[in-house]
Amino acid sequence: MGCAGGLAAGLEKGMKMDMDYFWLMDDDTEPTKNALLELLKKADYKTCLASIATDRAKQELSFGLWIKIDNKVKIFHFLSEVPEQCVLETLFVPFVGMLIPANIVSNIGFPRADYFIWGDDVEYVYRIRKNGYRVRYVRESIVFHPVHRKVSVNFLWRKNIVIIDSIDWKQYYAIRNHVYLYSRHREWRELIRSIIYYFLVWRTRGAKPGTLHFYIKGLWHGLVGKLGRNDEIMLQI
Repeated sequence: MGCAGGLAAGLEKGMKMDMDYFWLMDDDTEPTKNALLELLKKADYKTCLASIATDRAKQELSFGLWIKIDNKVKIFHFLSEVPEQCVLETLFVPFVGMLIPANIVSNIGFPRADYFIWGDDVEYVYRIRKNGYRVRYVRESIVFHPVHRKVSVNFLWRKNIVIIDSIDWKQYYAIRNHVYLYSRHREWRELIRSIIYYFLVWRTRGAKPGTLHFYIKGLWHGLVGKLGRNDEIMLQI
């Protein structure tokens, strides 16, 4: 079912049990002792809150944090860089310690199971924000999660673009789901940015002709709307 299908099934079952909140996370996420308590201190029914995911030394962030400060978006990669303020406005949080009220789930629905993996959280947070809800990190809430290998590259006039390095079959789902999301919502700037980003990913991973099909198929399937688990891709793992 993939992460998207699993979370969708879990939320659907949870909604039938009359829960107030859901705390969503990957199976390789380990909460610290007070992670949930710190979220609940700030919880309300109009806000999706999230823990900050770090390595076990609480130094490097598992994912870049897109924090909105003075109406400008800044990206942080180390916990020491993150402002001390308790609640941080953000454009995106992954499914790694996300606390979401049941009323938001009732309004916007479940994660799209046909995204399978990667990008399902991007689409879900996109819906949350489009429906007028807030999305925030809580600085005091920490969870441990493996850190993806990151590579810094330059492209044209842009310097130090951070690339998340992961195996090519996962990148297929990432580019497919992002292209589908941005093309359907006519977010052309984000669409072009995603295509360039995944070209850089392929180049960073060695620009091997034998892996190019993962990226081409991902782009094409995103444009034409071919979603779900792709068994042809999975057989190549």
